[in-house]
Amino acid sequence: MTTRVLVTGATGLLGKALMRVLVKRSDLQVTAVSRQGGKFDGLRIEALDLERCENLFGGLNAPYAAIFHLAAAIPDAGRPDSEDLRAANIAMTRAVVEAGRRSGAYTIYASSAYLYAPDPRRSLDEEAPVAPPTRYHESKYEGERLLTGAAAEGIRSASLRIAAPYGAHSARPNVIQIFMDRAKRSQDLMVHGTGQRSQDFVHIDDVVAAMIAAFDSRAEGVFNIASGISTSMWELAHLVREAVPGSRAGIRLSGEPDSQEGIRWAFDIGRAHRTFRYEPSVSLPEGLRRLAEAL
Repeated sequence: MTTRVLVTGATGLLGKALMRVLVKRSDLQVTAVSRQGGKFDGLRIEALDLERCENLFGGLNAPYAAIFHLAAAIPDAGRPDSEDLRAANIAMTRAVVEAGRRSGAYTIYASSAYLYAPDPRRSLDEEAPVAPPTRYHESKYEGERLLTGAAAEGIRSASLRIAAPYGAHSARPNVIQIFMDRAKRSQDLMVHGTGQRSQDFVHIDDVVAAMIAAFDSRAEGVFNIASGISTSMWELAHLVREAVPGSRAGIRLSGEPDSQEGIRWAFDIGRAHRTFRYEPSVSLPEGLRRLAEAL
């Protein structure tokens, strides 16, 4: 007997990585949607605008036992962080919650670890104070609240607060990709501020493993998904250079300020480990080596 699952946002970095795993499982029948649609490994991805979707299951051969809700509008040059973006993401999650009400589908929601107020003194667990810094992060928190509210109606869900994911096939530039590109060209890696701002970088394979583990165990609640290790920008630059064989890139301070100077992001992943045995398996050096080979 197969279990029917639906993936929203299937063409993003996380969506593609998740799909690679789901389509190989003989116990699952996968339907995928994204705004533009497309194909993945022979599977058709339906084009669906979740912002304006009154019935998520309409025309998708429903019902589904589970929904992996990854779709979100992300602020960039084409769409600024705004009230419009916040409303769009809330509308998407509301459509997923309504689908859950109609079918009882278990939901795995891709949230963000950057809902918290940063605290340089400790690793942040799920009980740490929440202070979303942008409209985008407000929308992620509101999405969690929608799912929590639906729990009273028997709608089960897991909200995964994901740290900084990285991996091949990312369409959006980030500090790792910028450093990697320069290292491959043997150009100096420029670190802003003092280089001591730190971040938790989690490999996309570990994020997918967490989503699958949460799904298989039908875990409920909010969970941090991170590597559990905080890495400074200065350390990251050295690790990237080491991951690129033969690079002659230097590493130096740019002389420009870092807008997040002094911030240390570190996350406690104990709850996810206790609940569904989440254990990161890809170290940052190994993940960077894989990325260098893929790019």
